[in-house]
Amino acid sequence: MTYIENVFACIAAPLFVAALCAGKRQMRPFIFLLAGMLSCLLSAYVNTFFAALLRATELEATAEIAPVVEEIMKLLPLLFYLLVFEPEREHIKSGVLTIAAGFATFENICYLVQHGADELGFLLIRGFGTGAMHIVCGAIVGSGLLRVWRRGG
Repeated sequence: MTYIENVFACIAAPLFVAALCAGKRQMRPFIFLLAGMLSCLLSAYVNTFFAALLRATELEATAEIAPVVEEIMKLLPLLFYLLVFEPEREHIKSGVLTIAAGFATFENICYLVQHGADELGFLLIRGFGTGAMHIVCGAIVGSGLLRVWRRGG
């Protein structure tokens, strides 16, 4: 059995080193990518917790719990970034998309490791489908947050 934490360490370590080597001006995309991957890792724990707490079936957990948890978890790094750093608008948009891409990438890698690569067609559909879905949902949630953020400030 492959542990999701091991997969995270194997992917995050070179990205972290690359972020350090890229310099201060180029570090932001790496940090957002790592934040998206970390939020995916944490959402796996939260999904499991709520599925056990609510005694959900696999279908209920996948259809009802996971989407809500994943969108909230993708929102948290962005919310932290907004509250702590008060960034410029162009940095916020790229941050939202990079966090969502990091989330989708890590989720797909874990799926590939767990289920194998027997059917390339299925993996391509999953890769593009979930990748696009996470990025679009991240953009929608991020846009909503920015709209509320702009009105409050």
